Amino acid sequence: MWEFEICTFTQYAAKLRKNKRNRIMKLLILEKLAAYKELVGVIPDIDVYDVVFTHGIGLWRYKLPRLCEISIPFDGVPQGVCPQSMLPPVMFIRGSGVMLRSCSSDTEIERNVLLDGLVGLLRASAPMYEEVIVAVEPDRVGVGGANQLLDAFKERLTVKVKYAPILSHERGSLMKVWSNRGDVLWGESPSVESLLQQNDVKRLFDYRWSVNSFSVFGAMMKSVGVPAKRALSKFELMVLCILANHRSGVKQGALIKIMCNWGGTGKYSIDDCAGIGTPKSYAPILRSLLDHGLIHERSERLALSSAGLSFIEKLHPKTFDPDLPFRLNMWAKAGDVDSSAKYLRKLFSRQLRFQSAQK
Repeated sequence: MWEFEICTFTQYAAKLRKNKRNRIMKLLILEKLAAYKELVGVIPDIDVYDVVFTHGIGLWRYKLPRLCEISIPFDGVPQGVCPQSMLPPVMFIRGSGVMLRSCSSDTEIERNVLLDGLVGLLRASAPMYEEVIVAVEPDRVGVGGANQLLDAFKERLTVKVKYAPILSHERGSLMKVWSNRGDVLWGESPSVESLLQQNDVKRLFDYRWSVNSFSVFGAMMKSVGVPAKRALSKFELMVLCILANHRSGVKQGALIKIMCNWGGTGKYSIDDCAGIGTPKSYAPILRSLLDHGLIHERSERLALSSAGLSFIEKLHPKTFDPDLPFRLNMWAKAGDVDSSAKYLRKLFSRQLRFQSAQK
């Protein structure tokens, strides 16, 4: 089952033109390869499906404009997309014979070529698909990533998209989900619509945070002697501030536990938040901070570096918001873009004034 021929989209398109009879007429959209491996034992005819992987977070991200300080705080709207910095190692599987891959060393140009090839292949195949199924976890990330991919070719489909939410990876649950896969249609599901609205609010907040962060916190990072390779995320900032209260450092496992069980100030119910990040993002958040040079590992503990300590000293006391994950979850559920924009304007304006007063 796992003996695949690995080729590029261009090579594969040429194979299709030569052998039109082998075109597969069904499409399955998943988040990760692990889900495919589990479904292999559940779906008897899985090799008749094209399978595309969305990488959960989606294959594209918003482009970040480079702004001068005078343009901050920024609350504009995205003007385009570019590939995620990391694409899934396996992007596409056709039947039991072809696997199309990306590589961690791919440049942005190469990632663009890969995604253009994937979209071209899906758009060409879309009118011929007799069945299209989205089988992802029923959360903002899974649903948002799948919808982002569907937007690239869904107008060419001649069938309605089916939704098979994966609630558990236990075999019995997967068999039930698969047998009921025609019960819910993607475009007619209130839960999908709600999750997409929530995802839109969160993605816009993250975009605006990143634009402001790259300018404001980027300047702060340079001033403490570390390069601003990319924007400091909201959760990276929170982890830095948590470590500021643990000067002797915290073991990675213990720190991830803090992130997972984060309760904020106690103002909000713990049920209203998934923590500082998600199980998929805990390790990448810590790796990013290590790569920034704002934390280091010492005696098997993660602690602020000297640059990280200097960075914390430059933060306005109110820049660290223990309740931010709860607020963002509340805004997302309510579709409240205005409150999230107001929050960002206030936070970054205050931080800029504080930095100016320190000069």
